[in-house]
This record gives sequence, C-alpha cells and structure tokens, in this order.
Amino acid sequence: MSEMMYYFPTNREEVLSILASVSFNFKTTPLHIQVAMASKVTPYQFSESIDINNEVIALSTNERNFPVLIAFSNKIKKSQINFSEIHYLVFRTEQEKDDFRFRAVSEFDTECINWVVRPELFQPLQKNHQKFTRKDLENAPNYHSRIISGLLNLRHVASWKGFDAVAFDQLFQKDELSIQLLIQLVLDLTGSEIDNKLSEHLMMAIIQSILEHGKLNSVGLLQKINDKWSELWGADVPPQDEVIWFKYLTSIINSTQVLNLDKLTDDGGSVFLRAATLMIMSDDLNVLKNFSDQSSRIGTKVLYLAAFLIGLKTSLHRRSWQDKKNAIALIEECAGIVDSKKISKLARLLKNSLYLAQAIWLKSVQVETYKLDIYHMKQRYYRIYAEGIKTQGTSVDVWNYDRTLKAYYVDWVNIPNIDELETLISLI
Repeated sequence: MSEMMYYFPTNREEVLSILASVSFNFKTTPLHIQVAMASKVTPYQFSESIDINNEVIALSTNERNFPVLIAFSNKIKKSQINFSEIHYLVFRTEQEKDDFRFRAVSEFDTECINWVVRPELFQPLQKNHQKFTRKDLENAPNYHSRIISGLLNLRHVASWKGFDAVAFDQLFQKDELSIQLLIQLVLDLTGSEIDNKLSEHLMMAIIQSILEHGKLNSVGLLQKINDKWSELWGADVPPQDEVIWFKYLTSIINSTQVLNLDKLTDDGGSVFLRAATLMIMSDDLNVLKNFSDQSSRIGTKVLYLAAFLIGLKTSLHRRSWQDKKNAIALIEECAGIVDSKKISKLARLLKNSLYLAQAIWLKSVQVETYKLDIYHMKQRYYRIYAEGIKTQGTSVDVWNYDRTLKAYYVDWVNIPNIDELETLISLI
C-alpha cells in the first residue's frame, strides 16, 4: 500500500517564495502572497483530489501562474513548512513541470527538489470536498527572517576561519555584545517603539536603521543611523566618542580617510561599533570577506558581529540558494528557535552547526526513539549524528561522544541503510 500523502495547494509564483524561505511560517513570514487556508489559523491540505472548477482556478492569477501542489507525508504542524519535510511537487502537465524547472531564479534552485506529474490530483471529486479560502498573509512586519539570515552569515564566517571552534565560541560570552542578546533586542523592536531612556542609543539606532533601511548604500544608511541617533538623544548631549565615530565614517565614505582594517580588533574600544563600521562599508557578505582576507588582525568577534548585522539587511527568502543550500537543517532549527523566542538554545545549536559545518546534511532517520541525522563529509565519508542518547555505547570503537555537544556521532565509509542504522542503535 502506498504512503498516504497530504497536498498543500499553491501556484508557480508562490511556491518559489515558500521554497526560497526554507522554513516558511504562515504566522510570522511577512511575504506578500496569498495562501490556502482551511480556517483562520490552519493551512489547507487534502489527501485526494481537488475540485478543478472551484479550487484550482482560485490558485492561479493567470495562465502562466499555473497551480502546483506541495506533497507531504504528514499534515503541516505549527503553521510551518520546512523544506526538508517536502516530498515532492505535483504538476498537471509535463509542460508546466518544465516551465517551472527551467525558470532561472537565484533564490531557489528548481533542480534540487523532486516532482511528479499527476493530472488526476487536479480532477473534480464525485462528492463534496472541504473548500479552502485564499487569504493574503497579514503578518505584521517582523524580523524573524532577517535574524535567520544573520545567523546563516555566522556559518559562512566560520567557514572562512577554518571552522575554528574556539574562535567561534568566543562570540557567546555573556556580555552586552552577545549574539543572543542582540537577537532578543531585534525581537523586542518588532511592533514596539524604542524607549528613549535607553543608554545604548547608538546601538539601537544602528539596529533599527539596518532593519528599516538596510537596502540603502553606505551614505544613505549612515544618514539614517545619524537621524535616529539624534532623535534618541533629543536635547541631551551625546558622548563625544559617538560624535567622533560618525565623523570617522563620513570621512571614509567621502574618501578623505582610509579605513584601517588592522585597528578593528577585539581589544579595546567598542567591538559593536567596529562591527557596525564593517557593516556600513560592506554591501554584502562578499565585501566583508574581502576585508577579512585583506587583514588578519580584524577581531573574530568584530567579524562575526559584522556578518550578523549584514544578514539583518536581507530577508532569508531573498538570499541566493548558493548561500542556503548547505545549511538547510541549521536554518530550519534556527527558525523554530527564533519563532518560539527560546533564544538561550541558539548557542548550542550554532556550536552544533559549526561541528558539522564541513558536512552536507542529507536526511533524518527515525530508529526506535532516536532521531539520526546523516551528513556527507568532504572527506568522502558519512557522519551519523545522534542526540538524546543517555548512555555510552557498548562499542567504544563505533560511537564517539562529544562532551561539549553532549551527543554521539559515528563515521561511516558508505551511506548506511536502515538495517545498519538499526544495528548501530542496538549497540547502545
């Protein structure tokens, strides 16, 4: 008997936005698209065919924006569509499938997902079927997707640094510059006004200006930061070192002074302002990497913070697929944490990601009560990674226990099948 599948109806344009988001949330993803909903809070899915006379027509705004179905083995949970949970896309005709496949977009690679052509899924039903309504997403502007974009940049910087776990860990010390608190600050800004009594006016002005005006060039972004900073200080006199920072950035942008990368260390001065300096002078992550290549003296924390701030400029669904394709599992986990606002979990998750950063995630397999993630390593072997195992494996030659991550992993020469994974679990 074939596996029961559940289908979410959408169309050619909207499915690209959903897929490009990697982890699409009906409640928090602020995309300007319509989605099929069974109720106000429940995404619509069906397990048979849909009424072509009513529902398929509602999916398409024009002939070229044809209907597409997203197939899952389970119902959508918590209003979240994760890329890794999608089995395949369904098309009505070979022509529509090819039109989708061969449309070049940078945000998503249409060749990286499976598809089938099943016109019968779009045929009328003999009996009444639950109808769905097309609803515009009315999510308030939020920065969840921007935060995920910033966290993804940390992964990229880690790769520049040769996956140095010690250097990466420096970022998560408990001070006012920790990524965790920065993320909480960004979340707190969502839908709320800045408290003018805050002492960290410049930090607040920088973050809010990135979120609201991140697409501006260096000149425009610095001006917006200055405007917000002046508004926050009001009639009070700002610190002289902040005034000097604005003058310094202005002189660099006007080419009357050269940006001295060797002075952007983690020692002395404000790490955050040095990171903001790099952010303002970097249109994207590629420019930041050029700066990193030019000077080995740029502080690790400065570099990571700058990468995170650059990530806040762009929503994840607008990032290139090249940036996202090797970090699907990380993106999905980060999205769940940011949406739940359980920010304390991020440090361990990002360390975990760094630990596996030299690998490409392939799939997750459930064996008994254990979830095993399988990665393809650059060294041409496979790594099976398991959390939630409380006891040391009986075969110490097989299982490796990482005390920092409190998890087990085992390296495999060939990709293991389910029988081999079950044998592996039986050793515990």
